[in-house]
Order: sequence, then structure tokens, then C-alpha cells
Amino acid sequence: MIKKVKRNEGCIGCGSCEQHCPEVFKISSDGESEVISHDYLNKNDDITRAEEACPVNVIEVIRETHTEQVAIHQADVLAVARLNDKTLQITLSCKADFSFVPGQFILLHLTDHKGDFTRAYSITHYENNSFKLCIAITEKSRSSQALKSLSQENKLQISAPLGEFKLHSFQSHKLFLATGTGIAPLIAMLQALPKETPKTLLWGVRQEQDLFFQAELQSIANLDLHVCLSQAGDDWNGLQGYISQHIPQFLRSNTEVYACGNPKMINQSREVINREDFPSHKFLVTFPDRALDKTS
Repeated sequence: MIKKVKRNEGCIGCGSCEQHCPEVFKISSDGESEVISHDYLNKNDDITRAEEACPVNVIEVIRETHTEQVAIHQADVLAVARLNDKTLQITLSCKADFSFVPGQFILLHLTDHKGDFTRAYSITHYENNSFKLCIAITEKSRSSQALKSLSQENKLQISAPLGEFKLHSFQSHKLFLATGTGIAPLIAMLQALPKETPKTLLWGVRQEQDLFFQAELQSIANLDLHVCLSQAGDDWNGLQGYISQHIPQFLRSNTEVYACGNPKMINQSREVINREDFPSHKFLVTFPDRALDKTS
């Protein structure tokens, strides 16, 4: 949880912070960055990226630590399954009583040869203190390398659920934007919405074989589902390119936009939405894999 954001002396006016989080940072008339809002709700990830991207390290973010906020519990690994060649699904169970809101994440306390570290993963399904996560497996990801050999016999240390990424209403049209495993928190949100609520999902992946959860998505009532391939084959009849290109045709006057995916998609989508004069407070974002301790 972010308590305060400051811009200290030494700003060079590069505009990086405004690019990452324009709701909080702006380049003023004197050519330096200034903090224009102290409303940090649903902006934790954008503010963190602005802080880390600052080339002169003048952005100071004061946080409440997770050890102050939440307890650490032991969870049993109930199942480990491959959703495709690049994606792992882990089912965990914990005896502790949790209050879960769709969109929230679980914090995993992990250990490897470099030492202890934490990662946050969005919850796709939650029922009776059992929850599922979907995790992208890549060679460069410290957390996915630590998790890819997980088995049913293992236990994990967790803190859950956490996060402020959640539905603001249940009636108006929802436009969900996702790339890859960014679908995770959106699955939980889609399942929580009433059948009569109009829902649109734009999900971007590279190729058709990268998809998962297709049957589950197709079973969700009143969902207008559009898969967008950035490396489509000749036989693909769906959307192509990047999902940000297709956003304008799905915006309505009462739309709320919820986005989870890679930073490039988030930034491109924000630019498109700004050009459409869409209210910035109705564009809510998070990221599927968060390194809350800033370790790589």
C-alpha cells in the first residue's frame, strides 16, 4: 500500500514518470515533474514503474510494508497442471480464513539460490480457501524458474488476498483488456459479474496455441469475446495486431475498462483511451506478475 509519493530535487524533466503514471505525475511549466494527485487507489503498479524508470532517482514512494499489513500462512499445493507449453496452473489450499474480492492477488514467499524473494500473482479462481493461479513460465523469470518444478507434495508460504484492483460496479458495460496471463484477475471478475451485465473481453496473445481457458470463457453469459493474435496464421479469422488498435470500437458512454498485461499494452491502451477523451478514472490497471521487493 502506497502512503505517499514525493518528487525530490534533481528532476531533469525527461517525462518518464508522466508516461508511466499520468494520473499522478505531470511535467509542469517549469520543465520539471510534479505530483498532481495523492489518490493512489489502483495506481500502485504504475507509480512503482514510474519510480523505477526515473533516470535520476528523484521519485520517492513511501509504502507500508507487507509484513506490517498481512500475516504469512502455509499453503498446501493441491495440483500443478500445464495450461499450455508456456503457462502453469497451480492450485493451493490454506486453512486460514481469507476474504477475497475478484481482481486481488496472492503474495508468494519464495526461495532460490539467490535467497528469499516475493512475487504477486493474481487469483483466477477462489472457493472455500482453495485458489488457483496461472503463471507464465519463462527462462528469465526468477519466480517461474522457482515454481516450474513444484509438485503436489510441496508447501508454499503465502500472504493473501491483497490488492485494490477490483470491480467498481456490477451493472455498466465492462471492457476487459488482457495479454497472456493478464487474463488471470479478469477471469475472477468475469465470473463475479451478473449474467445480465454486458461484458467485452479483448485478449491478446502471439499465436493461437498460446490460448487457454477457452471453454471457460465461452461459458460466461453475455460475454463478447475477441482474441487478437499478433502473429496470426493465414487461416486466422479473428482480430490481428495489438488489442489497443481495436479498443475504440468497443467503448461506450457507460464503459468501465479493466486492463492487465504487459506494460507496453497498458501504455498503448492508455494513449488510445486518452485520444478518445475517455475518463481516466474509469481505466483501471494491474499487472499479472509483480516483483514487490524489486528483486529480479
